[in-house]
Amino acid sequence: MFNALHLISWNSDSTPAERGRAIQQLSTAAAALPMIQRTLLSPTLQPVSRNGGDLIWHLRFASHPDYRACLHDPVWHSRVQPLLQGPLVSQIEGGTYSTRRLGVRSPELRDGIYRAVLVAVEPDTAPESIARYEAQMAMMPDYCTGIRNWGMNSLEECFGQRRLTHIWEQEFQDIAAFAPFKGEYFSHPVHAAYIDLWYDPESPYRIIDYRYACSALCKLATSFLSD
Repeated sequence: MFNALHLISWNSDSTPAERGRAIQQLSTAAAALPMIQRTLLSPTLQPVSRNGGDLIWHLRFASHPDYRACLHDPVWHSRVQPLLQGPLVSQIEGGTYSTRRLGVRSPELRDGIYRAVLVAVEPDTAPESIARYEAQMAMMPDYCTGIRNWGMNSLEECFGQRRLTHIWEQEFQDIAAFAPFKGEYFSHPVHAAYIDLWYDPESPYRIIDYRYACSALCKLATSFLSD
């Protein structure tokens, strides 16, 4: 599978009506592009999102060539590109990636929460350290049962102003499992013992520049990762 994740921020002077029409335009355009297998289109949840924009638009394709074909389709050129590059949108962060590491615990998940974390690994980081970081992030579901489905992958290209390298995705049944400093995810000892060390500026193991990180959450009608 190949994916393109867009974290879209609206211009502050845009109206709710304009934003609603834009969301509808993205929805109908995606339905008219046969290369797109699945779409997640949902406003980000606030205030738990950080640098996550106002809208998550996640597209899934069977392959990278299908994604490239989508970008060259007349529908994309006439209905999507003008919107994304137009005055209604102030910024887009995100990127593209192939699904290489995926875990599914609840394929039937409904009315849940989707979270995407995009981070930037420091440029001079040793490959061995990157591999350990990826493995330890991916082991979190073994300890946090609130994570129902997950994926840990490296970005092939990134959009926007941030130098992003990886995407860590999770699906929860509800926000309680994730709630900052209260839920199972952040309060688990494994997170403190392993995960925090990759991000903490005072840690000798830090490889993540957290200034560039994006964390975006939205509501989920059905599982996006497992479908």
